[in-house]
Amino acid sequence: DPKQSDGYLGLAFQYEKLSMDDLTLYYFNKAISIDPKQPDALAGLGKYYEKIGKREKAIEFLKRAISANSKNTQAYLELGFINEREGNSEGAVQLFKEILAYDKNNFDALIALGYQYFKIEKTDQALKYYQRAVSIKPKDLIGYLGLAMIFEKKKEFDKAINLLNQVIYLSGKPSSELLTNLGRVYYSKIDYSLAINHFIEAIILNNEQ
Repeated sequence: DPKQSDGYLGLAFQYEKLSMDDLTLYYFNKAISIDPKQPDALAGLGKYYEKIGKREKAIEFLKRAISANSKNTQAYLELGFINEREGNSEGAVQLFKEILAYDKNNFDALIALGYQYFKIEKTDQALKYYQRAVSIKPKDLIGYLGLAMIFEKKKEFDKAINLLNQVIYLSGKPSSELLTNLGRVYYSKIDYSLAINHFIEAIILNNEQ
């Protein structure tokens, strides 16, 4: 009964959130024992095996998930991240683009592509994908952080500073990491006084936490 498989799958995801690995594995396998082509269970197992360091098994299950459902976003993302960890940015880019081929506004794929292109120093491409991500989720901080990173790289420091301040505004409070980033950008801008102020604020905030 496919509904029984879905029930086991739901349990697997719940135990995954609780970091209860043995039960996560058990219920993913139970779901697959009933429906061997259950794509979300296959992708979940792939993600689980990558987490515990069994990469070959992870890749096997993620590929099986895509075979079962060619639009399995989680499987493409996880395979892309595996390629990234192995230093294969080109392979990661291709996998993330597979998602956009059927879901052009997928936020996670856009962010992942922006970061990959930034890593290989194709900043104009990175900028394009981060901007698209921000247009889809204008209140999500990760897009603004990506844009700030790019503008800092391009030495457009005022834009980077404005974006980091926007992240602080959207998050409701500064963090030591954000203040450190702002300090670094001010330092690169050769505004040493403001750089020092932000570094000191970051240290104070970090000590208070």
